[in-house]
Amino acid sequence: MINKVFKFNCCNIGCTILIFALILLIDISMYGNNSTIAKKTQLHNNSEVDNIVKSEENIVNQINHVYKGNKSIENMNASSKLVKFITNYEGNAGMTIPLEGLENDTYGLYNDPEGNCTVGIGHLVHFGNCTEIDIEKHKKGFPNGERKTDALRILKKDLIFIENDIKNIVKVPLSQQQFDALVDFDFNEGLEKLKASKLLRDVNKGNFDNLTIQKDFLEITRDGLLIDRRMDESNMFNYGIYNQ
Repeated sequence: MINKVFKFNCCNIGCTILIFALILLIDISMYGNNSTIAKKTQLHNNSEVDNIVKSEENIVNQINHVYKGNKSIENMNASSKLVKFITNYEGNAGMTIPLEGLENDTYGLYNDPEGNCTVGIGHLVHFGNCTEIDIEKHKKGFPNGERKTDALRILKKDLIFIENDIKNIVKVPLSQQQFDALVDFDFNEGLEKLKASKLLRDVNKGNFDNLTIQKDFLEITRDGLLIDRRMDESNMFNYGIYNQ
């Protein structure tokens, strides 16, 4: 009887020890697996972080490449090259049919190709042809005719407004040549056309691809009348060439 009980107890003890050993082995196995999973997860996360960092570095490098040499346009003004470019491009009384009474007034009133009353170097007086009242008023203001210095003074005042237009709607850094090209486009076509243009959208996206910019300028030519000027503006923007 005693021997049987002892054997039974020993058997129970042995089973208990065996069970504890199995539990211990399972815990160790689970801990080891969890540690491995954690390490793998950490490595995976580290790899993702590295990829994100590399992606951000690539973006920064691309931005730096696009904007290399560009700067904030906050304090930028139209260059003297642009003033000369506009002076050569914009019609004046000496380049168009002179108005009666202003035959010798080279920078006096004239009707531009679209029939709008203009004076000096592309300064719009009003839409529609010049009237006799306009002529008389001009003669009183410039009894000896408007000189080039007078026309340039008016042009530079006009350009201040155009420069502010560009500063308000362009959201990226520009080079001087790019700023000048946009100023000339605005001066020639007006702010609303520039604001609605694909040109402005591409510029604000930082898409300065030469061919894209050229196509953007050539989208607005007034039925082909201004192809040369748009080409010159795109060359100015892309290459810093001030043709005309």
